[in-house]
Amino acid sequence: MLQRHQPAARHFLRHLARSDAAPADDLAEETFVQAWRSLARFHGGSAFTTCLLCIAHNHWRNAPLRTRPHAKLDESSANAPVIPAATA
Repeated sequence: MLQRHQPAARHFLRHLARSDAAPADDLAEETFVQAWRSLARFHGGSAFTTCLLCIAHNHWRNAPLRTRPHAKLDESSANAPVIPAATA
């Protein structure tokens, strides 16, 4: 299972992580652990790859924000004043 489906899962997660390999590879590992634990519930209603990528997407979506890529702040925006939101 791992050898056959790992390239697709890693590629999908690296796409979601904007090519940041480390968090994508960690999520791929978690995806395969979850897939292994849930294998008995897979009844073939869809392709196994579809099910696997769904698990991968859920792991990516639920990952803490610290594992997701962030936009880099440049020097000018880091020192910009904070404007409080208007309250209604």
